[in-house]
Formats: sequence, C-alpha cells, structure tokens
Amino acid sequence: MEKEKKFKNLSEQYRNYLNEVDGILRNFNISITYPFNILNEYYTQVNSINDRRLILEKDIEHLIKNYEKTNLTIQKLKCLLRKRNKEIVRNLLTSNIYKEYLNKLQIETKKSISSIDTVFMEIIKKYAMNWKCCWSFVEFDSNGIIKKVELFDVNDIKYLKDSLSVKT
Repeated sequence: MEKEKKFKNLSEQYRNYLNEVDGILRNFNISITYPFNILNEYYTQVNSINDRRLILEKDIEHLIKNYEKTNLTIQKLKCLLRKRNKEIVRNLLTSNIYKEYLNKLQIETKKSISSIDTVFMEIIKKYAMNWKCCWSFVEFDSNGIIKKVELFDVNDIKYLKDSLSVKT
C-alpha cells in the first residue's frame, strides 16, 4: 500500500467539514480529562456529521495524519480520538471479558496465554488510532464498558492464526 502524501491545502469539502466539526468541538478542551460518556457524546456528534456529509473513516484519518498546517479543529479531533480510543483499549485490557476471550483462544489454539496476548496486542495497535477504534472485535456500551470481544474480521483471524502458527 502506498504511503499517503502530506498536504497543505484543504479542499472545500474538508473546509466545510471542519467548520461544522468546529461547531461541535468548540467547547472541547484538549487539556481536560473527560469521562468516557462525554468523549463518546462528542464522538457521536462528529460521527453524525461524517454520516451526513459522507465522510469516510479513511478521510478523517488522512486529515488527522497528513495535514501539515496547524489547525485547532484538527488538533481537537485528534485529541478526542486519542482520548476516546485510549479509554476503550484500557477498558478492554482490564476487563474480565478480554481475559475470558484469551482463555477461549488458548483452548482453541493450544498456545500460551502470553503468546496469544502478544499477538492480540498487535491487532489492538492496528486499530488503536482508527476513527472506529476496535470496532471489528469489541462491543462496548456508551460508558466504554466492554460487553463482548470476538474477532470476526477474516484478516485479523488469519493474522492471529499465522502469528501463532495455528494450522487451519
């Protein structure tokens, strides 16, 4: 996959999008520690703009990672994403549901918990700064409490099995 190029000029679509997002994030302070439900509310409001404007996850990630100029709205968007996803990952790694899932994988793969955990951490890292975070294997409530962990993305399952040398 080709590395995305940096850019300095915003298209009209991005400018209009950021103006609307700025209306949502105007009171968002990057130096304040918010509870997950507040972070998730900001996220949900921004996501409704994404849906309405047909802004894809890839578009947001491209904007956050590759725009070279300083832009307060992009900084707030990046901070919101980082804080929200950090909470999701923290809640995942400390949940009993995650530990139970690792135990289930240990039984299925006949591999050690530590090796499964190491590979699963690589999968988590892959999603940790994505707009939708760990959506492909974690279900959580509006407070960030983990409800279910289950790999269902074919590529993630293949990566796990290949990394653990599990024959299919």
